[in-house]
Amino acid sequence: MKHFYQDIQGWFDFQDLYKEMVKKHDNAKFVEVGAWKGKSTCFLAVEILNQKKKIKLDAIDSYEYLTDEFSYNKDAPDVFKKNIKPFKFIKPIFKNSLKAAKLYKNKSIDFIFFDSEHSEEYAMKEIKAWYPKVKIGGYMGGHDYVCFVHPDPKYVIGVGKAVNKIFDNNFKLYPGKTDKNGNLYGPSWLHKKRKESIIG
Repeated sequence: MKHFYQDIQGWFDFQDLYKEMVKKHDNAKFVEVGAWKGKSTCFLAVEILNQKKKIKLDAIDSYEYLTDEFSYNKDAPDVFKKNIKPFKFIKPIFKNSLKAAKLYKNKSIDFIFFDSEHSEEYAMKEIKAWYPKVKIGGYMGGHDYVCFVHPDPKYVIGVGKAVNKIFDNNFKLYPGKTDKNGNLYGPSWLHKKRKESIIG
């Protein structure tokens, strides 16, 4: 299937990370937190098809942020549902990330990727809420280890601070890619779970 994510509005520069995760897994459960209009979701879904993998994908977004400056995008949930329509293996879940985590059994997820709120406080809560849900040997990652384009300083390095505190040096960084306007959104981070609990 030909990729069509380029035609979807959004911010996405972690193609290499997603390709690697699909290549590593089969008969697996993936979760993406922060779907927006489905740009990255659809890239991941096409990769799953093209690599002929049996992977179920849950896409989580509450769309609670569709107020004030984002109100002009109030159609985002409907656009998202339309964009993922070709993929029967995608399950949309319209919940807050921390609430959605309660829907999953421990050690039931092979790979989860976060692209939600970027403050240190929220990233810490999110990682800790979802960590037990990931299988030993599974992967947890996220976007915007540094969020270069955010106007609020607490969001620029918030995710990176949380990841550093929780995982120390036990994660890999994937360089972000510059878009056609010269904006760099990444890098993204990836951690392989090797033990039951998080230190810190």
